[in-house]
Formats: sequence, C-alpha cells, structure tokens
Amino acid sequence: MGSTSKGFSFPAYSDPPDIPADIQLLAQNVDTYLTANPGPQGTTGTQGVQGVQGTRGLQGTTGTQGAVGSQGTTGSQGTTGAQGTQGTTGTQGTQGLQGTTGSQGTTGTQGTTGTQGTTGTQGTTGVQGIAGTGVSILGTYANLGALQTAHPTGTLGDAYTISGNLYVWTGAEWTNVGPIQGSQGTTGSQGTTGAQGTTGTTGTQGATGTQGATGTQGTNGTTGAQGTTGAQGTTGTTGTQGATGTQGTTGTTGTQGTTGAQGTTGSQGSTGTQGTTGTQGTTGTQGTIQTNSAVIGLIETANVVAAATSSTINMDVTTSSVWYYTTGSTSAFTLNVRGNSGTTLNSLLSTGQSITVAFLNTTGASTASYPSTFQIDGSTQGSIKWLNGTAPTVGNASSIDSYIYTILKTASATYTVFGSQTKYA
Repeated sequence: MGSTSKGFSFPAYSDPPDIPADIQLLAQNVDTYLTANPGPQGTTGTQGVQGVQGTRGLQGTTGTQGAVGSQGTTGSQGTTGAQGTQGTTGTQGTQGLQGTTGSQGTTGTQGTTGTQGTTGTQGTTGVQGIAGTGVSILGTYANLGALQTAHPTGTLGDAYTISGNLYVWTGAEWTNVGPIQGSQGTTGSQGTTGAQGTTGTTGTQGATGTQGATGTQGTNGTTGAQGTTGAQGTTGTTGTQGATGTQGTTGTTGTQGTTGAQGTTGSQGSTGTQGTTGTQGTTGTQGTIQTNSAVIGLIETANVVAAATSSTINMDVTTSSVWYYTTGSTSAFTLNVRGNSGTTLNSLLSTGQSITVAFLNTTGASTASYPSTFQIDGSTQGSIKWLNGTAPTVGNASSIDSYIYTILKTASATYTVFGSQTKYA
C-alpha cells in the first residue's frame, strides 16, 4: 500500500485486485481531503443604494360615528403569492476508479495484397475510456536487458515500453503487464477532395495483380467500465453588483380645482325632546385584512429648488420627502428635517414608525458642499449609522450627491438614523 503527497492511499501492483474496497478507500480519502481543505468563500457583492420612501400623508380629522350598517359581503380571496426560488443544486459525486482495460483481440493472418477496393464508410467512433492513474511512462528501450542495465531498480508506478509492451516496476522487478497499444481503430472517413493538380504524362500500364484473400478480423477487446464523474469544482467568486439605474423624472402635479363658495348657515332649530334609546344592533363580523398585496407603481412628488444650498435647509416632509437643489454649491450646510414650520416630525410619527427622505445636492468645483450637520425638528442628531460605517466629511466636486436618511422613531423625540452618500455625475 502506497500514498500520494496529499495523503491519498493506493494499492500496490502486487496486491490482489478488490474494486469495491478500492472505491471505498478512494471515497474516504477524497471526503477527508475536501473536509480539511474547503474552497475559499466568494466575496459578497456590494449593497445597492436604498430607494427613497414615499411621504406619509397627514391624518384627517375624525368624523362623527355613523349608525351601524348591515354586514358587508365577504371580499374576494387575494391572489396567491409568487412561488419561492428553487433550491441550489447539490454537489456532484466523486469520480470512481477507472475500469480495467479489455484484452486485445488476436491478430488475423494477413492475406496477399489484392487490388484496392473502394473505401467503405467510416464506422462510429467508440466512447473514449477515462485516463488511468498511478502509472508514469518514462521512456522506451529496445529490450528488457537494456532496461535492467539502465534502471536496475525503480519506484512504484514507474513504467517503460519495450516493443509495444509495458514494463512496470512492482517493487522487486520490471514486470511485463501486457501490450500498451490497443487494437487498430476503424478507418476514418475520406477527406475532402483537394484541388486538381496539373496532369502529368501518362505512364505505361502495369499488369493487374491477382486479388488476395481477406484476412480474418481479430476480435475486439471488451471496453472497460466507465468511472463515475469527478467532483464538481468550487464556485467562483460573486461578481460586483451593477450600478443602480437613474430614477425616472416625476410627472407634473395636476392643478387643484377651485373651491366652491360656502353656503349660508341656516338658523338653528329648537331642540326636540330626546327619543328613547333603541336596542343596540348586533356587531357585524370582522372583515379580513388583505396582506401581500401587489403594488403596480408609486408616483411621488419631488420638491425641485433652483438655488444653491447654504446655511440651514429646512426640509418639510409635508411638502415632499425628495428635495433637489439644482444650482452648484461650494459651502457646507445644515439639513433640518421637520413636518413644516408649524408641525414637528415628532408629532407625525408614532413610536415604531419610520420615514425615509432623499436630499439631492448639486456641488460646484469645490468638495466643501455637504450636510455637515443633520437635525430633526431643530435638534442635532449626533449618532447617525452611515453606510459602510464611515460618515462623509466632504462632498464630490462637480456632481450631484444623493443623501438618503431613514429615520426610525424609537421613543418620543428619540430616533435612530441610517444614512448614505452616493455620487451621481
């Protein structure tokens, strides 16, 4: 029993053949090696920028409660969710040992050469056997004596050819393991006809020879069993994620209709006597809440300002959660997110609710323009969690910088803020 440099054991040529035991030994060696030497893990692709969240509308006033209506009909069942992605394919099995080589057929007696017949069509090519392992053919010698003189001893697996036979060092002597050359393959198909050469002078016609008898064809050796396919290679590293496409332009907002004139208030009638209280109607069954509904598309109004950023920018989310300053700026500024001049963001959000705002800042030739201070309702937020863990300290010159802030309210006037800076040019 021998072993390779990586610790794979293999039987010696002098060992009796035992294919099931050899396959089991190979499988154990491969399993042990792959467990101790796993392939490297692919790198994680870069995370795409977070899309902007639509603004949250103001809550309307609560109307007076109407009388209990009759129970509505049950809503139709929601559409079935999309099918989950298919699981990954399992790893391919390990390659089995090569089957034994079939014995060579006996060579038929050669007949006398007759006139050449037309070339037959080529037979189909047999499947190629899997390359053997464990033997290294190092050269050739004229006879066994020349080999023994040049190499009195060898290493297990060393082999030389002598007159078409393979001699292998088995540990004690050079052993002839049989012919190394297989039986002759079938005749290949005739190649395409080359261009016609110039006609030579006609020679004298020779006498026609008698056709010889065709020799008997030797029997073909049996084909060795094909081994199982080798183990699949390790997965390549994941490619980097492509850049996010530019956002389409927002459609224009339709004009608001004029408000109708308010009618005159009628005089209040006298209060009638209170009627008796009717019996309470039965409570209708609770309707079902649709979940996982499909959204076809959201249209959001952006506030485009034809000016440069400076000093303090009050970003009113009741106007829009997407603000775009289109003139190049060269100075740092403070960005203050609020409801509006008379409404705080704290009053619009309940604990556990969040809002995402996007501020697009056009920069000039200088990198100094960026929101150096971020506030909510005038209070500076000092612990923003920035994408990739690093807060920006400058802007990007001659570009449009997108600042995305996701504001999560965790308690009254208390927030966790997630931020990112992305350059567009």
